[in-house]
Amino acid sequence: DGVNIADDDIRLLRQAEIDLSTDIPSPPPVLYQGDKVMISKGDFSVVVGAAKSRKTFCISAMVGAYLCADEYMNMSSPNDAGNVLWIDTEQSIYHAAKVAKRVCRIAGLPTDQKTERFRMLCFREYEPDRRRDLTDEAIRLYRPSLVVVDGAADLILDVNDSSESAKLATMFMDITKELDNHIVTVLHTNPGGDKPRGHLGTNFLNKAQALFIVRADGDISTVSCRDIAVDDFAFAVNNEGLPVLASIPDKSDKLDNLNAIFCQYTQPIRLNDLKDAIMIDGDIKESMAYRRIREAKKAGVLIENNVGMLYYKEKEIPNEILPF
Repeated sequence: DGVNIADDDIRLLRQAEIDLSTDIPSPPPVLYQGDKVMISKGDFSVVVGAAKSRKTFCISAMVGAYLCADEYMNMSSPNDAGNVLWIDTEQSIYHAAKVAKRVCRIAGLPTDQKTERFRMLCFREYEPDRRRDLTDEAIRLYRPSLVVVDGAADLILDVNDSSESAKLATMFMDITKELDNHIVTVLHTNPGGDKPRGHLGTNFLNKAQALFIVRADGDISTVSCRDIAVDDFAFAVNNEGLPVLASIPDKSDKLDNLNAIFCQYTQPIRLNDLKDAIMIDGDIKESMAYRRIREAKKAGVLIENNVGMLYYKEKEIPNEILPF
């Protein structure tokens, strides 16, 4: 029809067409929660959270459950579970080894010898471009069924570079489609929120099969599961240094906790001053302080006046219990 299209592009267009005359099966599961599919082959997922929210403990539980002969924290793998490759871009060899041993303890694998079922590689000392190339090559070399990339932001120079971010998301999609595996990657959130940082976070959220948001609440971490039909869950770290299932904190308990934190701030105070004060009082990080302020505002514990200052809303006493 007078349209000049290269033969290679025509081939790609034909490959991209959905053929409704054929039965397209659901992708094979990689990890279950109970009888619900958490993650599948041919895709990738994202674990996000603030610093110290215990993201790595969450992924350790997921990987340990995948490698385990039974189930762990209500998670399990199919009968044909394969090998795992964990790529760490942030930690020293010492700390990465601690994580590797934790995974092996969960999975019932030896902690004092190599195993073909679980490999951990540390790329912290390399430049971002080199880390990215080595990540691609390692996955293609070892061909694991499950890959962990902790964390993806270290594979590019700038998380706010839209071109770099799109290319990395495309790389993950290409690998998982070609090798029929699943990649779990880790991203940090912006202070005071649940959204991962930069254009990289936006790209990954738009393309990922599942999003797991990890939030620390004292000694408990809660995991909110988005875009998949599985239940939120919570875990704590036991005396042996392993994550174990815990009850999701009760909302009424959380409200009482917020009241206890902010009840002394009855006079209007600037946001930054309030943030600094509760960081000192609670010995918490800035991101946690911002999150608690946000939760308190949402719950009505803190009120914002017309000049943007915050103050604690004292509880009203019903007339029937007043002493006069």
